[in-house]
Amino acid sequence: MIKQTVRKRPKWLFGLCALAGCADAPATSPEAIGRVEALSASAQTHAAAGSGAVTPPVSGVGAGLALPEAKPSRVLTERIGQLTGAPPNDYGGLNMSGTDLGISFPIGDQLYFLFGDTLIPGWKPYERPDLNLDSIASTSRVRPSGSQAIPTLRWITKPAEEGGTFQPFVVPDTAPLRQFSVPVEGIHIDSRVYLFFHVTPETVDGSTDDALRVEKAESVLAHVDADANGTYDFTKIVRDETIPQDNFRSVSVVRDGDKFWIYGAATYRRSPVWLARASAETLAHRSQWAYFSAYDPTLEDGINTAGAINPVVADSCVGELSVRKHPTRDLYFMAYNCGESIRFRFARHPAGPWSDAEELTSNAEVRNSADNFLGDNSNFLDPQVLTNDEPLGRGALYGPYMIPEWFTDTAEGNIDIVYTLSSFVPYEIQLMHSVVSIPSAPASN
Repeated sequence: MIKQTVRKRPKWLFGLCALAGCADAPATSPEAIGRVEALSASAQTHAAAGSGAVTPPVSGVGAGLALPEAKPSRVLTERIGQLTGAPPNDYGGLNMSGTDLGISFPIGDQLYFLFGDTLIPGWKPYERPDLNLDSIASTSRVRPSGSQAIPTLRWITKPAEEGGTFQPFVVPDTAPLRQFSVPVEGIHIDSRVYLFFHVTPETVDGSTDDALRVEKAESVLAHVDADANGTYDFTKIVRDETIPQDNFRSVSVVRDGDKFWIYGAATYRRSPVWLARASAETLAHRSQWAYFSAYDPTLEDGINTAGAINPVVADSCVGELSVRKHPTRDLYFMAYNCGESIRFRFARHPAGPWSDAEELTSNAEVRNSADNFLGDNSNFLDPQVLTNDEPLGRGALYGPYMIPEWFTDTAEGNIDIVYTLSSFVPYEIQLMHSVVSIPSAPASN
């Protein structure tokens, strides 16, 4: 019989594994789960600071939902290649040792990518939180030719006299954007870029416990205005509002004509998907959003806002969330990680009804494939961070962020969906694509 030795892990690693989806991450305590369930079942504050407006109580997960008869079918999933930390996007001169997420949004002929916890060589949790920041890069909106092509990213950097290293996000009047505080969405409207951030407090009642900090995360909305030349300086961020502990801490925004559909998740990795609607004028004022109660096809925009607020997707496991519209069809796609799988749904209207979920890939599928890019602690980050006495376990997948500008339709009538996918061990971003078949028959209500 082989005896398994269990080594002690540092406190920060438990939190990081739990958030990144490590296969052997410890279970959340019953007390923490109780706090999360209480938050999900209670009224949530959606108001701008000081307004006092509160959402109605939730009437039950799944209330008001109607699902199409058929779900999408995956034809194939493949990795195009590693987007970060490898040519053509190695970190030479940027002073980086790893990053994740990669949420894209277009501005003109460019695509901008928002990156989460971007690590500086020598980073150590708690000891050097100043070396864990967030970053942004851009590339051409046109997808490089060839199915295996990796785009060249251009990180926004500091001036040469300051070393030319990557420029981290700084949001005024907001807790430092360090571990677990990340950008979650960007959207360009006229001459303004709105940025949503998921921000965790550095301490909660004096505690640095990761699970407690994430449970108390806030949603911060900020913006950057174009200068006289039509360019955006992401060092000149203006904070619009900070909302504590509501259902929209992580968000994904879809623009459809003059409407903006905001999909949200509450407590990280323990939330269904919520929906709100705004206009360009009300997007920066959460108290003025209209919140989804039920899908009603008799209404012009399909969304009934009367009554209690209900989720549009009832999976209570959502963390990183991506919702995007097909560039030429009236189809809406949703991707998110749930447990050890990457899930995908579609709808024919922003308010739904949303299909059942199809799996795009999973940790197990990648580990068992010929292209197994998931490793172990031997290739994680920096030798200074972990030692052999602090094993991390196997890598995991999370954060499927779709890039609709790079979607294509296949000769068979299927849709080739391109997306970023974060891997934990190695701590980098993979560029993926999945071919999916969407049922042709209209959804039945």
